Amino acid sequence: MPICFFVLIGCKSFDYLTKTENTFPVAKTCGDCHVNIFHEWSESAHAQAFTSSDFLANTNEGDFSECLACHTPEPKLTIGRPLSRHVLPEDGVTCTACHLQNGKMLGPIESTATVQPHPIKVDKALYTNAAFCGRCHEVTFQQWQISTIDSKKTCQECHMPSIVRKVTQGKDAVSNFLVSMEKNAALRKHTFMIYPEQEGYQLFEIETFFDSNSITIELKNNLPHSFPTGNFGVQIGVLQIKFLDSDENELESEKIEFVQEIKTNIPSGQSKKLIFNLPEQTTKINVIISREGRAGKKQVELLNKEVLLP
Repeated sequence: MPICFFVLIGCKSFDYLTKTENTFPVAKTCGDCHVNIFHEWSESAHAQAFTSSDFLANTNEGDFSECLACHTPEPKLTIGRPLSRHVLPEDGVTCTACHLQNGKMLGPIESTATVQPHPIKVDKALYTNAAFCGRCHEVTFQQWQISTIDSKKTCQECHMPSIVRKVTQGKDAVSNFLVSMEKNAALRKHTFMIYPEQEGYQLFEIETFFDSNSITIELKNNLPHSFPTGNFGVQIGVLQIKFLDSDENELESEKIEFVQEIKTNIPSGQSKKLIFNLPEQTTKINVIISREGRAGKKQVELLNKEVLLP
């Protein structure tokens, strides 16, 4: 490769990637190179932390200053809860809030790129520690700390699935060449989602006890935090029971809500027993556990189990 190629690359200034005096690098700018990560982030709750209908409805259109620290955090990594920023709130929890420290982009792995357009620093321990997320998710982190379930996972292990890929992706001839020299690495997706049952990890345990007229369901929470959990707003976990006959017709349906704000949620490692009347002609039931948001909007189905009557 001609030397002039690298000279041309070197002549371009990338100082704006780590400067925050008057503004800060928006997520879309980071996405010019970190294409996959940007795409995942842009679909996540972090990207919508300020613009989501739930947040705006619960904060008088974003007017509650005590919420902004974590929904529009300052453009630098902090040890504790961040301050709020005053520019581009629509970027929500953006890249710099987790990766910019003292003029360097901080991350969990060493770079293998041919050219580094901005200074890089590595701290793997920081990014694999649940306390990193606990800076804003304070209530959930406190629940995680006191959880005594076996082999509890960190926030990152549950909400950022593992993936092997390059940190950056190319968009043109120059960037494609540079990325071609980069090595694949064990990374985590920036989706920050609530995921249903995971391989080798059962989120909930269900036990059923029948008699002639009723069914008792014991629901155990194997999550490393309460079900549901969260700092603000209304957090709702739902247990729905569908009673079915032999032709799969739904005879009746029962719905129980677990709400953290009124302390009916289920702490980590604990169980709740619930008794339901058993309609005649019931041959099986469906037990469905889901996480709901504001106005009953289902966010994710966490378990769907069929139980046959004895």
